[in-house]
Parts: sequence; structure tokens; C-alpha cells
Amino acid sequence: MTYPFRNLVFEGGGVKGVAFIGAIRALNDEEILPEIQRFGGTSAGAITALLLGLSIPFADVVKIHKDMNFKAFKDHDFLFIQDNIRLFFDGFGIYKGDFFTEWIGAIIEKWTGSKDTTFQQLYDKTGKDVFFQGTNVSTHQLRTFSRETTPDVPLVVAVRISM
Repeated sequence: MTYPFRNLVFEGGGVKGVAFIGAIRALNDEEILPEIQRFGGTSAGAITALLLGLSIPFADVVKIHKDMNFKAFKDHDFLFIQDNIRLFFDGFGIYKGDFFTEWIGAIIEKWTGSKDTTFQQLYDKTGKDVFFQGTNVSTHQLRTFSRETTPDVPLVVAVRISM
């Protein structure tokens, strides 16, 4: 049976993002997943959207989700309250995201050959588009990152912003 689905969007939700595996499995089993042309998401959903946009085989997507260490994404413990307060007000967040950036960058590099692959380069390689949502904390405005709006932005940067 042919389905008209071309877009797939995942919401954020931290560790709840692992629950997306069930939906992805069903889409994969019904051979719908290869027909999807555009993947979108925010936060944990951006991770899943990226993995699918990279055209990573389903079994590998499952392994990546199983191996995800969400606690490591925090970079450090909350032992240094003063540093966390400074980061929140000066850096616009509690965590710098260094571990996450390295982790997701390594995945991008494994599947594309470069951790700095851009939206345009991903499309040229896979024919898939990905869309991530992030907030410009200076203007308090939502921003969409995609091949249409930010073709030369590295995927790793946009996914990190979405976190």
C-alpha cells in the first residue's frame, strides 16, 4: 500500500525521545519511512529528525538511541551553583553542551564524512531535508533552521541550538 506521508516531525521531551523508536519501527515495518522527505524536530525530537535525515538504517538508529547517555549531555553536576547561575544569565543556558556537540558531531561525521556537514550538503547527499527549531535568546524569537533558511549552517550547530 502506498501512503502519501512526506513529512515527519518529532517534539522535544528529553529522555521521552526514546519513545519515538516505536513509531519509527512501525513506519519502517510498513515501508513508509523511505518515502519521508522532510524530518523536523526540536530538542530530543531534533536528534531523531537528524538521525533519520542522515538516512541511518533503522537498526543503527535504535542502537544510537539505546546508547544515548542523557546525563552526560549536562556536561557537569550541579555542584557549582555559582557557575550554573552565571551560565544561565551570561551564556543563556545551564549547560554549555560540549559533550552533546562532540557526541552528535561524531555521528554526523560517521554518516557524512564531516562533522561540519551543512543543511545543503545533507540534502545533496541524501535528498532529505531536516528542520530544527531553536530560540534566539537575544530577541526571544523562534528560529527555523533548514536548507531553505540556513543552507550553510552546520547541522551540529542547529541541533545544539535546538537543545
